[in-house]
Amino acid sequence: MRSESRIADKIPFLLIALIVAGAYIVAIFAPPHINNFQLRRKAQQTCYEAYREFNDTKLKKYLIQEAASLDIELIEDNISIERENVKDGNERNRRGTYIWIDISYDTEYKWPLIEKYEALSFEIHVEEDLNYVKW
Repeated sequence: MRSESRIADKIPFLLIALIVAGAYIVAIFAPPHINNFQLRRKAQQTCYEAYREFNDTKLKKYLIQEAASLDIELIEDNISIERENVKDGNERNRRGTYIWIDISYDTEYKWPLIEKYEALSFEIHVEEDLNYVKW
């Protein structure tokens, strides 16, 4: 009976230790993933903006500015924008019929309380149909 009570006495301590360790890991890895999620939303918004904006360089600069506001360092080489069926002429032809935006970047995150850095790589792929809406 005594050995059972000693194990039962240790369970709350072990449970608390697991909760603290889990919270520590979430505190470390949540901010980069939250920023990645927000950048993915900005990339999707950029797809929508591509309906009116035909200059892909301006779209890349917009994404770089939005990434900077999230403390993500991007350069134009990290962003790939491709359009399908782009032709000269009126707006519909210059817009294209489909757009793909790919973003890839690496970031380092410092573990709190210890002097260790973790390299994290992220890739974002969004796409959108740019054809006129047919009701």
